[in-house]
Amino acid sequence: SRRLCEHDGMKAPLLLQLFVGAAAWRPLVMPRHSSYSTAASLSLQPQVQPQVQAAVLSRSRYLHRGVDARMATEQVHPSRGAVLTPAERSALVVGGGVAGLSVALELRTRGWEVTLLSRQSSESATLAAGGMLAPQAERLSPGPLLDLCLRAREEFAPWLRSVEARAGGVNTGPVARGGFVSPAFDGDAVARWQPPMHAGPATWLGGDEMRHLEPALSDDICGGWWYPSEASVDPRLLMPALTAACKAEGVNMVEGCEVVGLQAENGGVAVRAVRLADGTERPVSQLVLCAGSWLRKLLPVPCVPIKGQMLSLSPPTEDHSPALMRTVFAERCYLIPRQDGRIVVGATEEPDEGFSTRSTAGGVHTLLSAAISTMPSLSTYTLDEVWAGLRPTTPDLMPLLGPSGSWRNVHVAGGYHRNGILLSPVCARLVADGVEGTLSENDEALLKQFACDRFYQGGASSRQRAPTAAYTFSTVPSATAQLDTSSESARASAEHPDGDLGGDSFHTAPSPNAPVSSSGFGETISQSMRANRKFIDRLEAGDVAEAEFRDGTFEEASRDADPAQSAQHAPAQSAQHAP
Repeated sequence: SRRLCEHDGMKAPLLLQLFVGAAAWRPLVMPRHSSYSTAASLSLQPQVQPQVQAAVLSRSRYLHRGVDARMATEQVHPSRGAVLTPAERSALVVGGGVAGLSVALELRTRGWEVTLLSRQSSESATLAAGGMLAPQAERLSPGPLLDLCLRAREEFAPWLRSVEARAGGVNTGPVARGGFVSPAFDGDAVARWQPPMHAGPATWLGGDEMRHLEPALSDDICGGWWYPSEASVDPRLLMPALTAACKAEGVNMVEGCEVVGLQAENGGVAVRAVRLADGTERPVSQLVLCAGSWLRKLLPVPCVPIKGQMLSLSPPTEDHSPALMRTVFAERCYLIPRQDGRIVVGATEEPDEGFSTRSTAGGVHTLLSAAISTMPSLSTYTLDEVWAGLRPTTPDLMPLLGPSGSWRNVHVAGGYHRNGILLSPVCARLVADGVEGTLSENDEALLKQFACDRFYQGGASSRQRAPTAAYTFSTVPSATAQLDTSSESARASAEHPDGDLGGDSFHTAPSPNAPVSSSGFGETISQSMRANRKFIDRLEAGDVAEAEFRDGTFEEASRDADPAQSAQHAPAQSAQHAP
């Protein structure tokens, strides 16, 4: 045991030597798949130094004389004390936006074999985003989402530097650290807002003080909040750099590949493959779904697209000096200055538009009206570009993170709503920790707040899936959705004790900030989830040998189905309708 512990001139204490000796020789007398294998035994002992583990694993081929020779190349999954083979350290990531790219890069830098499937990266919501790192200006209430966003803001700049270092010289663009100003008009939500004290420094300024910071602001502004810790990035620079970093690290990136369904087997315990639009399949070891607004087409979760229109304006002269020194985040719009002098104006919230990314005259009018009332000189600017994107949104406006709640090898990173750029790096680390089984106790507790099955009592695996309550979905950007616990909601839950989900409609409340009324998308979610949950019951009971989830619906599937026939029945979707 002493020779075993000597590695690079290091000697372990006697008791540690004895322990390592016992751990190394125990596999000789225990079954091959016993939890007492060398690596597993060491993984359960946090006091064992990494060098000692390396010594044991590097010499295990000699000591075990072929009995456990694979130990030198295998790695341990700490969550279950079992050995992961190189084939098991393989992940398939679906979605080519910043969420999917971040997860793929994180897993690849940890030594995983990663394949990323995307239909067309240019359709990603990332390219339509404003790129704000601004949990305070978003006026998030105290809770797990605010805590996660604050952590994400703190970790973003180091992550961005690491991406640029791996991208081979592709510039990510700077982190604009000038802070944010949030101007208030008499009686609006900004004027009434009281920022949480733990969220970071925030100072209330009078109207004249606001105009001292930003002289271009309207005289009608009565004051506002100054958030010096807020920042922003340019998504159109970030995306190419993140893509280059993934390619440089060896991520297998497959573009033009549309995933239309998941093939499940073994009583619904795991997903064995993903079904592609051309009828072929790709096998799955670990699957991470980062499909954005199309997530509900691949997984039974309440996540819907909310359309947002944006535009950019250029100054009327050749002078490209910025008219704003920092981002202006008002109640009705935000104004983001870019390095070339442009001002990006956002954004509408249109929950009834489905997957449409049309730019409309009404949306442009709403944005220009709000922008000019905040900064009057914008009336002389040139309208450069208009575009629209889709925000993947859940009823409580919080993300979906971690295990899918339906299959043991499926993980989710999505539902980021207005914080996709901000949340992607930190969520990628959390999801990667979950895939590897290395989550800390604190992070495990945090992920439970964002679990995919949080909308149902007992979770997705519970036999009693009664709805928790009806959610009131609000499109107000400054507030998270409030749980409606009124007697009407309680009565709806009581009427469906068998988990039929009939009372689990996600009701919507119209918002004065939304250019389009927000009524009516909850009915569709409720109906589809009711049918899907019943199908999951059949899977768990073994009534269905193999199933496929595609286009938001479960159906029985056959492993030897004709690929041509499968392709024929694949949903016809436009380029905008694929993850």
